[in-house]
Amino acid sequence: MAELGNVMPEVSIEGFEEETDERRGKGVYRKVLKAIENLQRHKVPFGYSVAVTRKNIKTVTSDKFIDMMIEKGALIVWYFLYMPIGKDPDLSLMPTPGQRLYLKERRSYIRENKPLFVIDFWNDAPYVGGCIAARQYIHITHKGDIESCIFAHFAQVNIKDTSLKKAMNCQFFKEIRKRQPYSDNLYLPCMLIDHPEVSRELYKNCNI
Repeated sequence: MAELGNVMPEVSIEGFEEETDERRGKGVYRKVLKAIENLQRHKVPFGYSVAVTRKNIKTVTSDKFIDMMIEKGALIVWYFLYMPIGKDPDLSLMPTPGQRLYLKERRSYIRENKPLFVIDFWNDAPYVGGCIAARQYIHITHKGDIESCIFAHFAQVNIKDTSLKKAMNCQFFKEIRKRQPYSDNLYLPCMLIDHPEVSRELYKNCNI
């Protein structure tokens, strides 16, 4: 990565050791710090990604945590809201509406006061016209399935069987784009947690 010069990894971290290991497994926090040390040693620019939950939101937006990550060399932070997907998702971890507003306010504070590029995947939606799935953003799984979003595990096409250009014009992606934005309130951009009726309709009608 150091030789390429055009790759910027994002390490996933959920706060300090207690918060990270609680969600990702015992010992993960120390492995993340070791990975950061390796990136610094080889002068690879990096950022960090946080799954914001009802439990860790105050920690991951605190001056103490942010300053630690800046000191370690982080240039970018991505804040993602916890998404209740997979088998038996824990709905109690979803941030409340009040916490989503708090994240927006802290994001603005960080931008004004910290040498860190901040991306708030939800509260920045008005800057990009709402949901960016199947427009500026797609996700390709390890199996090659081309998904509209990393959280929406539905795919009509696989990168092994088609070109990226054709994939972007599959029925599923075109139907998503027809419906965007899903609301006049661009602070509610998501077809999974803000407008779940959209994702259900698409799944039912697009032969996925």
